[in-house]
Amino acid sequence: MLQGALQASGRQDLTLCIEITEHSLASDLVKEAQRLQALGFLVAVDDFGTGYSNLKSVTRLSPDLLKIDASFVYELEDATLRSGLIPEIVHIAKAVGAETVAEGIQNVPQMQLLLAEGVRYGQGFGLGVPMPVEEFVGVSGYLKL
Repeated sequence: MLQGALQASGRQDLTLCIEITEHSLASDLVKEAQRLQALGFLVAVDDFGTGYSNLKSVTRLSPDLLKIDASFVYELEDATLRSGLIPEIVHIAKAVGAETVAEGIQNVPQMQLLLAEGVRYGQGFGLGVPMPVEEFVGVSGYLKL
């Protein structure tokens, strides 16, 4: 269905990323995600670090992206034990060949700390607010529809 929808769009410049929440990484889902990767789709593990999956599932999946749960980012400036796990998550991502995306970035200090830990991508209101695609295209100049 996804492959058909992508082909029907007539676009050759799109790549779809399928997000799987960490707590749903059952073995049958890992196999399905691997099939999607073989078809050229990207796979992201969302809410990584919340404690539901095991490293075996993440290793078997070899996702393209590990999305660091916002709860780690919220505590980053206070240097809590939880936020101290971010370098370990980055290390796990590198070990499985994935990039990291930090969720819930609210301000520049959080972004700077994440960059220093090796997190290259992020999302959150500190980076930009949701907006209609037409407005985004007018602002960024990067997205050509």
